Amino acid sequence: MSEKKANLKKAREALAAKDWRDVLLHCKLVLKEDRACYEAYVYVGKAAFQLREYEQADLSYQKATELNDKAPQAWQGLSELYVETQQWVKAAEADQVLVDLAHRGDESLAAKLPALVRRLGAAHAAAGQLEEAEVVLREVLAHPLPAEEKLPVLAQLADVQLREDSAELEAKVQQRLQDKR
Repeated sequence: MSEKKANLKKAREALAAKDWRDVLLHCKLVLKEDRACYEAYVYVGKAAFQLREYEQADLSYQKATELNDKAPQAWQGLSELYVETQQWVKAAEADQVLVDLAHRGDESLAAKLPALVRRLGAAHAAAGQLEEAEVVLREVLAHPLPAEEKLPVLAQLADVQLREDSAELEAKVQQRLQDKR
């Protein structure tokens, strides 16, 4: 077994054991040998995220997406990172890539599509992109869904619509107050 494979195996084992520093150590050795190892960058991203080294996690996941933009693991890591750090626009961008990958037939994501789209809608809503959130959620509802999946989407859509209506009413009130001055 090559040294790269052995270190990747040790990194996987360290991931399973949640030994984040050991993951970083073994991945550093892998990347010393192969600067284009997607898996090592994903592992570094995951370990750095768990250690709350968010900048390192972001850089590692970004490098992984540059190496393979069609593999979902790095995009999932970026989504998780951006939600944790409340970078909602970036979270929505990462979630959109995951939804696109699911639509293109990525089998690991296809079954998760309703949850991915709900998460995309939530990221848009948290970013204040209410129209985008509404469009995404309506798209989900255009497809047949089991009741247990449809109800959360309907609730999320109602929340978005209420926020849109509230913002619109607030703007009208502000306009009327300015007109009276």
